[in-house]
Amino acid sequence: MTRNGGWTSLLREETETPRLAAYSEFMPPPYLGIKPAGEPDPFAPADEFGWNVSEFEEAQELRPGLDHVARHVFAQLDKLARGQATQLSKTLLRDNPALPPTLRPPETLILPVALSRTQDDKGNVRWTLFGSSHEGPERAFWRSFFEAPGRERPDAEATFLRLFGDASVLPGPDEELPAFARKLVRRPAKRLLTFRFFAELPADVRAAYLDGSVELIPSPASLLFWGHQGYRRLAAELPYATQVPLLHLFPHTELRPGFRIPQSGWLDEVADAKQDEGHRKANRIVRSHRWQRVVRDDDPTRDVLLDDPVTVALFSNDPDHLGLYGKPMARNAQVWTEKYARLLDGPRASRAEFSAAFDAFKAGGRFGYRFFYPPMRVRARSVFWHRPILVRRDGTDFALAGHLTAEREGAPPVELWPRLASRAGYVEAAAQDRRAADNARRILEWRELLEEPLPPSLARRLLDVAKDAKLTDWLSRQSDELRSRIGEEPPLGEPRTFVRTATREFEERFWRLIAVLSTGQYREKNNADRVVPNEGRTGGAKGRAVAPARHLDPLGDFLHGYYEALLAGRGSVEDHSFRWETEFDYPWSDGWRRNQTGEARERNIIVKIPGRDRSEAVLMCDHYDTAYMEDLYYPSRGGDRLRAAASGADDNHSATAALMLAAEALAGMDLARDVWLVHLTGEEFPADCLGARALARDLLAGRFGVRVRGAYVLDMIAHNHDRDRDVFQIAPGEGRGSARLARIAHVATERWNVGTKAWNAGRKGRSKRVEGPEPPPIAEHPTLIGEIRPEWDRRSSLYNTDGQIFSDMGIPVVLFMENYDINRTGYHDTEDTMKNIDLDYGAAVAAIAIESVAEAATAP
Repeated sequence: MTRNGGWTSLLREETETPRLAAYSEFMPPPYLGIKPAGEPDPFAPADEFGWNVSEFEEAQELRPGLDHVARHVFAQLDKLARGQATQLSKTLLRDNPALPPTLRPPETLILPVALSRTQDDKGNVRWTLFGSSHEGPERAFWRSFFEAPGRERPDAEATFLRLFGDASVLPGPDEELPAFARKLVRRPAKRLLTFRFFAELPADVRAAYLDGSVELIPSPASLLFWGHQGYRRLAAELPYATQVPLLHLFPHTELRPGFRIPQSGWLDEVADAKQDEGHRKANRIVRSHRWQRVVRDDDPTRDVLLDDPVTVALFSNDPDHLGLYGKPMARNAQVWTEKYARLLDGPRASRAEFSAAFDAFKAGGRFGYRFFYPPMRVRARSVFWHRPILVRRDGTDFALAGHLTAEREGAPPVELWPRLASRAGYVEAAAQDRRAADNARRILEWRELLEEPLPPSLARRLLDVAKDAKLTDWLSRQSDELRSRIGEEPPLGEPRTFVRTATREFEERFWRLIAVLSTGQYREKNNADRVVPNEGRTGGAKGRAVAPARHLDPLGDFLHGYYEALLAGRGSVEDHSFRWETEFDYPWSDGWRRNQTGEARERNIIVKIPGRDRSEAVLMCDHYDTAYMEDLYYPSRGGDRLRAAASGADDNHSATAALMLAAEALAGMDLARDVWLVHLTGEEFPADCLGARALARDLLAGRFGVRVRGAYVLDMIAHNHDRDRDVFQIAPGEGRGSARLARIAHVATERWNVGTKAWNAGRKGRSKRVEGPEPPPIAEHPTLIGEIRPEWDRRSSLYNTDGQIFSDMGIPVVLFMENYDINRTGYHDTEDTMKNIDLDYGAAVAAIAIESVAEAATAP
């Protein structure tokens, strides 16, 4: 039974309070349609029962992925019919009611698959194969001929005739048929379309198939995956278990074009394994993390340095197993026994159930598993697309689109139908090679996001083209449709803060603040400090002694004192305190342990600069903790697994210094709304965006009584890329609100660049990098390129910062970050010192960020 209220009923339901665990411990679902904070999805359906699917999704992910599945399954079932070796397990074939005594080579397969969009640790939201449709083999097929409850597609009958000609129909007992199909039930014909298992067909039909007088559509082999006896039993206690048999045919893949296929399989925790029933063995997994030095959409399965036994990856909290960036993965997994009994349903499991599952693994045996990343959600409902794949010997047909179900335990699903977009300009763009398609997509989508033609300067900063390429040259090679998205250049307006920030005094103070924070008494600045396994470790040749105390707390006290003295009644300084809660235990961390016992709490530090409307706020955020140094930890880099926090001159005291100077620039301004300067704690591992998650959770719960108009997050703003200089990222989150913040940041950058012509009178040359508390000699203000990198852009670093949390929750956000060089030293190592700071570049990015905050806080 389905509930037919469509989007109206979905959006009336209560908003789910997001779990907001560390993404490294439980990867959340992507929220679509509407975000938890109320930010609407700009690509949400315009009609009551529609779910929009863009041309780019269909061309670059869905069709290549569906075709890959179709070809592989067809080849396996064809081999089965011909008596050849296959990848199909013996348990799948044993007593399967779909199989006839003699299987003829298939001519037509119809495979309804369960798809959804999932998110990975690098913020990539992609269509994902969950397996065969958990609705069974038939429903998605017939729903393909509808477009809304009770309303058939205008071309329904014509489509059926084109695909299946004069075939007769034998439906399941409870299936709703389109009107034309009801006339075809058991009509005499040589071709019969049915989704009943062979063992459940009328005797005369079985006999006719076996003697060759009737062709069954689809081949009985199509239904194999729903006839697996073990998974049919398992589905009674493990949600969506009937998806798994099809999923087991495929290894883990993140390849493009195509969709994501999570890892699944069987593993043996027994010394001398018995007959394995032909199962796909997958005893090891390559696990990734957001700090990997790879381009964010590269295939993470190629990184052999992250290869672990599945058991270790699922359950171990041993600090040497986890390394600097690992966490147990069991929360994102489902596990069952050899007898198809549920052992673990990770997303819903209690700590006791995790412990029991680990004990079972240690006792030995054979276990089936799959990594289960939550499907996309609308409000509190998980959404699946049940899409039939029609495949014949001559190829795959994509005419059958199926339907979507928005599901919640204890309630009937809400039914929606896919709307495959086919807009002028978009279809042509999606058919191009990836880089060209992505550039066209940026222009087309941002015209929609900003709801007006794009200024040429902004359009240019959206493009991923050569640094010296001109917009006019690029547009000359594009379609009229795309060129029509470009408008006129509006006036920049007068700057609001540069009179206070485009100065030598600002530069010197910026430098000295970074020096105080990174070279002074504050050394152990990671939330996990003190770390018990550090005993007896030195860090190798570059090592240093690790203090017995955590310095993050006195650093917070220092920030408090700075603002209280500076503001002198023009604002307030508050602690936002909370307990560090985790999905798993980390007793080797004294910082974590003290939170569990109540001896300590973590805190964000919030500086509130009042505006006229105290019910609204613009946030400017950094993180004030620092990461453990890789060259003191990894033996491959000379370390001995010592966890010692980095000095953090660039990551992230460059941003902390920018916030401290922002207070001077903004206090006393006539602001339309509040500005909050938020020093977030615990961005680095193992806390993993702890402060951002706590702040977002309390904002969503209304505990601050304020509406956040937007957040600018600053993370690493003062290292100038040696091979691509004077470029920084303006990396917005999802949605119109984030796009508007990015437009403000772009205007601020343009204002800065115009101003440098006058400010550079008397200044010459580029600054030199130096170490120590004294800044380098005065030099020219640089002219900067602020590249606008949307959240899906492979060059965006939003995913690797606190900004990802705000974006996922629907809080408009933009990340300011340097042009991050993934291959350099000076990131999470002993080289993150003052010698990596480019003063003029960093001060310029800080000034542009402050101007953006001021503009957002004063604009209507």
